[in-house]
Amino acid sequence: MNFNTDKKSLYNQYCTGTERALEQADVLKSQDLHALQALTIYLGVLQYSGEMRSAWLLAGILVRLAVSMGLHRDGTHRVDLSSFDIEMRRRLWWQICLIDSRSEESHVSQYKISEDLFDTHLPANTDDADLNPRMTAIPSREVASRWTDMTVALVRFEVWKMSRRLQSLSNSGQRYDDPAKRLAIFQQFQANIEETYLKQLQPDQPLHIFTAANARLFLSKLDLMLFMQSQNTKGVQSQRIDPSNDDRVFTLSLSIVEYTYALQHETGWFNGWRWQMAGQQPPWNALHLVLTRLSKVMPSERFDRALSAAKNTLGSLGEEAHRDPRYQQLLMLAANAQWSRSAEPSRQRSGMPAPVESSNIRDPRPQAYGRETLPTTAESLVDNSSYLNEVDSNMDWHGWDDFTWELDPDMWNVPGL
Repeated sequence: MNFNTDKKSLYNQYCTGTERALEQADVLKSQDLHALQALTIYLGVLQYSGEMRSAWLLAGILVRLAVSMGLHRDGTHRVDLSSFDIEMRRRLWWQICLIDSRSEESHVSQYKISEDLFDTHLPANTDDADLNPRMTAIPSREVASRWTDMTVALVRFEVWKMSRRLQSLSNSGQRYDDPAKRLAIFQQFQANIEETYLKQLQPDQPLHIFTAANARLFLSKLDLMLFMQSQNTKGVQSQRIDPSNDDRVFTLSLSIVEYTYALQHETGWFNGWRWQMAGQQPPWNALHLVLTRLSKVMPSERFDRALSAAKNTLGSLGEEAHRDPRYQQLLMLAANAQWSRSAEPSRQRSGMPAPVESSNIRDPRPQAYGRETLPTTAESLVDNSSYLNEVDSNMDWHGWDDFTWELDPDMWNVPGL
């Protein structure tokens, strides 16, 4: 469709029109659900336009309007609501939760919606065509064993629940109060999301792939963050670590790098949704972990794959990223890894031992959306010691802490690792 105008002008035109319509509807005093739906859509777009502060301030008004209309209480408590109205109110409330979760500010989670505030049920996993104002029964909340119009939204709602559950532990007063409990909560939610939703996705459907890639990118980031926190809490700097922990960190880090690059650069993928990835930070920390590991292992097929992924990502970064001090650090690590790769023939001639195989681990490649467990070779460390002991002093841990402290359930716009 050609609007015969540039995107910015078109956006400003529709934005101005929407603001005037909301004003004419007197949205601040209205009890009309349609007016609230319009404001919700408007703020959802505003958050992607770079006006995060305005969107965040208005989100507070949106939440209070929704509460004043009783959306925070499930419609089954009221006898004056039809089955259709109950379902539509559920959809609207949960979308408002997502909008409220995104913040221009840091560490303000105490001002956001919590699970204690409402008892509104999740919407049904059903297609829009199955809903109509004359229906006499509320759609079953049982998850359909297929893709529906609500699958994307429900995945995001489940992530919101997980985020708020984890955040409630952080709000208890101690930053690292119980890492084992947080990890257990995460793993429970992760298993549920995989089994209930992602397992139903088809790898030949672009939107399905987009949903799976974004979901698993977010889950990989959080898995890595929680695991690293649990290791630091245990005082791993003074302990000898199981080599399988290195494999886990390396695999998750590589997964983050590969998913991020694929979402942003794979030709033919997500052309209708790639704009939602705009403004994403490079996966600085994941790149650092991958390249640090590569500087400590012997080259192999998996080594080449990881080095290629890291080099592709570094080569795709723009001028702004080039000015970041972390970029130069990563270039040096990449050079060391490349040198190690070039020196491999000499190693073989000298009779140095070849890499050994360890246990099978998950293949994080973007094409493995079925989450098959594939056998891969984990390289042994040259110095037979964990590289986790060496990365702490060079990592941007403040950024990682922010990510965990202020969990963003909007998978299309999570802070970069």
